Amino acid sequence: MADCSYTTVEFSEKSGSYTVDARVSRDIVTADVLDYDGYLGNYALIWKKITIKHNQSQVDTASGSMTDDGYEGTPYGDMDWLIDFDVDDNFTSRSTRTVEFYLTYKVNGTKVDTLLCTCTMLSTASKRGATTTGSQTFEGERVWGCSIQVYSDFIVYQFRKEEPVDGLNRNWSGGYDGNYSFESWMIDRDENPLWKFKKHVVGLINIADGFGSVVGYIKEKEYAVGEEGSSLSSSEVYSVGVI
Repeated sequence: MADCSYTTVEFSEKSGSYTVDARVSRDIVTADVLDYDGYLGNYALIWKKITIKHNQSQVDTASGSMTDDGYEGTPYGDMDWLIDFDVDDNFTSRSTRTVEFYLTYKVNGTKVDTLLCTCTMLSTASKRGATTTGSQTFEGERVWGCSIQVYSDFIVYQFRKEEPVDGLNRNWSGGYDGNYSFESWMIDRDENPLWKFKKHVVGLINIADGFGSVVGYIKEKEYAVGEEGSSLSSSEVYSVGVI
């Protein structure tokens, strides 16, 4: 028959704390060509410059303590005596996506960049404990439905300008804390339209029109929605070209 014994500790206490402070940021600049054409060294394109700035932070603070009056059933120490920490978990995210639309053309060796319009999306997200919030908003104008043709005598181009639809509770879908490519979306997750027609823009750039115009001379006209006497003021016109 074997005998065993252990010593009882009348009072013991553990306490601890920790802090996690993690932050990250990213800056992205990229581009996307919407339409392009070229002929005999002359060319034109409509494209967008995309600038993304995204910042996130994760800050956790925790503290806890524990008392035990005897290590009952644990003669080899505190192997199952773990502190139950009270954690304050705080996550935040802020992201902006700025899209600049440009017309770029080159005629007889001279290159020109023209800013057409700009739109911006702001996305925020936060989570503290079990509470999660977030929002996405956007504003400005976008270029849509563009078309370019380059000939030996001139360059012609056309595009629509569109603006956000007002008064919508837009559903972008949850679970993502960055920006969507909102300038390419037609509808939200609930199939609500996001953009509405504002105007058609039609332009001509001279190369050698035969009428003595200055090389590179540009003539542009806008047809706003609802403008009387013009078929181009309707959103039902999707593109304009030259035959």
